[in-house]
Amino acid sequence: MKKCLLLITLFISSLNVFADCAKNELTFWPKQHSVNANSLFLITAIGNKTEVLDGLNNLYVIYLQSGKEKVKLIVKETYTGDLAMKQSLLALEHDLTPGKTYELKIDFNPKIKPAAFKNTTLDKKAITAKWSVRSLPDTIAPVWIAKPKLLERSSFEAEQSASSTVRLNTTIEESSEYLIKTSLVNTKTGKATTFYLLPVNHQIRIGHNECYGEFVFGEMDDCEVTFALVDESGNITAWDEDPIKLIKP
Repeated sequence: MKKCLLLITLFISSLNVFADCAKNELTFWPKQHSVNANSLFLITAIGNKTEVLDGLNNLYVIYLQSGKEKVKLIVKETYTGDLAMKQSLLALEHDLTPGKTYELKIDFNPKIKPAAFKNTTLDKKAITAKWSVRSLPDTIAPVWIAKPKLLERSSFEAEQSASSTVRLNTTIEESSEYLIKTSLVNTKTGKATTFYLLPVNHQIRIGHNECYGEFVFGEMDDCEVTFALVDESGNITAWDEDPIKLIKP
C-alpha cells in the first residue's frame, strides 16, 4: 500500500513538473491598473513567448492605445535569463494623458515584408494589459529601509531536473510600484546575469525551478549579487555597497 502511494505521489509530481514546463506566457508590469504619465513598462516572457520580445521594434510594433491616440513604446533594455526567460523594459515615446485608459498593443510591423512573418505567430489573446493614468507625478526614488540580508538557500536535484532558490529579506519604502534590478556574478567562472525582479512579501527571491528561471547559480558559494531599485517613473536608487556573497548563512 505504501509503495502504491509513493508511486502515485511521484506520478502526480511528474505531472506538475510537466505542466510547469509547458508554461509559455507573457506577464506585464506595472501590476496595478493605474500608472504615472511617464511610466516605464516591463514585459517578461517564459518559454516560447521569448520570441515575441526578440521581435519588438523590428518584426513587431508595440504601443499603448486610447481611442485613436497611439503612443509608441521603445525598448530601453532587454535581458535574457539563464533558463527559458527573457524580459524587455520599455519607455514611452512621450507622456500619457492623465485620466485616460490605455491598452497595450503588439502588431506586425507594416514596414516589414510579409515573407518575414511566414514562420511567425502572434497570439494577441495573450496580450491583455491596460492601465488608467494618474495625474500626480512621482519624482522620489525608492529608499532602502533595510538592505537585503541572506535568509535561506535551498536546492533540489533529481535525475532529470533541478531547482535552486536564494531568499533575502529586505524593506523598501516607495509610493509607487518598483522593480529590483538584480545582477548576479559567478566570481569563479565570470558568468554574469541581470534580470528585473519583483519583491515578494519583503523578500527578494533569486533562482530557478525545474523548467525556467532568471538565474542558474552553478556553485552558490562562488556567487555574489547587487541590487538597484527602479520605480515606474524611472527614479533609480543605485547600489552603493560591496556585492552580497551568497554563502550559506
